[in-house]
Amino acid sequence: MLSADEHPGIITFLLGMIVVVMVGLGLASLIERRFRFSSSQAELESLVDQDAKTLDELRGRHSARSRQVAAVLPHRLDVGESHAALLQRLEQGAAVQANLAAERADLESEVAAMEEEFARYRADYRRGIWAAAVGEHIPLLRANGGREYRDATITRVTEVGLEVKYADGMARIEAPALGPEWQQRMQWNDEERRALLAEERRASAAAAKPAPPPPATPPAEVNAALRARVTLARAKVAALRRELATATSNQYRGGKRSVPGSLETWDAQARRLTAELEQAELEYEQAKARLRAMAPGDILLQQGSNGLRAAEDSLISAN
Repeated sequence: MLSADEHPGIITFLLGMIVVVMVGLGLASLIERRFRFSSSQAELESLVDQDAKTLDELRGRHSARSRQVAAVLPHRLDVGESHAALLQRLEQGAAVQANLAAERADLESEVAAMEEEFARYRADYRRGIWAAAVGEHIPLLRANGGREYRDATITRVTEVGLEVKYADGMARIEAPALGPEWQQRMQWNDEERRALLAEERRASAAAAKPAPPPPATPPAEVNAALRARVTLARAKVAALRRELATATSNQYRGGKRSVPGSLETWDAQARRLTAELEQAELEYEQAKARLRAMAPGDILLQQGSNGLRAAEDSLISAN
């Protein structure tokens, strides 16, 4: 082995080489670390720059959005307040509408009740006026068309108009042919008049249909019964007409007075006899229709024949 005393230069050289190597390694490591640090610093600076740009961009967006929000927010608040106000008004309107609907239903019910009451009052009024007019004498009754009815007496008032007996016979004067004073007094209704006329036309058409031919030799007992029914019906009509004429005459002399021997007033009797006469006339026409079906040429069906009264008198006496 070499000792320091024998070879001092070599050892020194070796030590120097070791020191140089160590210093070189240290410098290399330092340079490498410096290079790495420089590279990392450059990357970091690049990243910092990018982050700064991104941050600036985000700050710009935030500022722009803040300005938009600042511009839109008051309008949205106004819209929200307006919407709430509209909802409140809508609720109030719904309540008002419900109240109005209830009031309307009440009014409609009241109107319907008033109309029904008025219809009853009008019907009662017309019945009274029509009944009071029966028997009224009019020296000269003029119709709108210029027709005149002299010495006219009202025999009946219907929805169609007046039925009168006058100097030349009997007539029915329809409501439109009479003046406004009659319209106001009798309270005629044109729809009712047309409906009644239509019903009469239908009845006339049904009556005008050809009846089945009567039997060639009708039984004598059937004809006798039918003739008796016709005669009795006609006698009943004549008697009621006489009674009604008497009641009507006394009605205008003192209609509120009672009939002698009865609690019924002349007004009430005239109304009752008018209704009974209408029913009797209907029965009379039905009896004649039955007789006409069995014996079309019977003398009782000939209204103007001279033998009619005698035939009736004979049948009445026989019964």
